[in-house]
Amino acid sequence: MIAQLSSREKTLVIGVGTVVFLFVNFFVIDYIRKNKTTLDLDLSRQTAQLRAIKARSSEKEKWEQRETWLTAKQPKLVNDDSAGVQLLERVKEVARKHDATLENPSIRVAARRPDVTAISVDVDVKSPWKGLIAFLNELQQPDQFVVLEKTNLKIDTADQTRMHGKFTIAKWYAAK
Repeated sequence: MIAQLSSREKTLVIGVGTVVFLFVNFFVIDYIRKNKTTLDLDLSRQTAQLRAIKARSSEKEKWEQRETWLTAKQPKLVNDDSAGVQLLERVKEVARKHDATLENPSIRVAARRPDVTAISVDVDVKSPWKGLIAFLNELQQPDQFVVLEKTNLKIDTADQTRMHGKFTIAKWYAAK
């Protein structure tokens, strides 16, 4: 059939064939490039997941020991109301010990989360800097399960040698 075409027609057929070939190649190459990028991202994600799994499995014994310690040491919540009062009393006791003045104490409603139940108190604390550090240090010992959920700390405007902090102090109990 090509033998019956004139030289002009042959040139036109070759030109059109070349353009079609280039368009097809462009779309095929673009498709391959996009898929390669997607596959490279998937490979890097899965490689990172594999590294994380290997790291966790190599530290499995350590995490099991921590879980055992946590299960043994973390207190169980018996009564929401008495737990709030006990936490507030503990905060007052530690504050007296470290020359910290508590103002506006209030007990919050228990916050139930999947991993813990948090009993919180809001307090304003005025104290010298060293006393405040000692107060917070004693409150947050690892076996106490007491955390600062919110803090706002400033120099007291009335007495520049004292700090004024607004804290939400929570005790974390084991989830039921």
